[in-house]
Amino acid sequence: MSNHNFSTLGPSRLAAFVLAVAAAGGAAAKNVEFDANCAPRLANLEQRLYQKTNEGPDALRRFVWIRRGIFQLDAFDIGTWAAEVNTARANCLRERALTLASLQATHEQIEMRPREQKTIDAF
Repeated sequence: MSNHNFSTLGPSRLAAFVLAVAAAGGAAAKNVEFDANCAPRLANLEQRLYQKTNEGPDALRRFVWIRRGIFQLDAFDIGTWAAEVNTARANCLRERALTLASLQATHEQIEMRPREQKTIDAF
C-alpha cells in the first residue's frame, strides 16, 4: 500500500486562489476571464463559491462552514470576491450589448445602401 496524502491533491491547486482572495481582499476577481456569453470561467471550487454566494449569505455560510478545515475559507472575503466578479460580469454584458448594438446598426446601414442606390438610379 502506498501512503498518499489525498488532502493535498485537490486543495494544493486551489490554495493559491484562497490565499490570493484573502491577501488581496478580492483583487483576484480582476483575473477572471469570461466566455462569449459573459459567463465567468472559474475552477471547480471558485464556481461553487460563486454559486453559493449568489444563492445568499446562509448558503455561503453553510458551504464555508462544512469546508472550513479543508480550505480555510473566509465568507467575507469570498463575498467581496463574488461581488467583484458580478461587477466584472455586468461590465462584460454591457460591453457585449454595446458591441451587438453597434454591429446591428452597421448591418442596417449596409442593408440601406443598396436600397438607396436603387432609388437614386431609378430617377
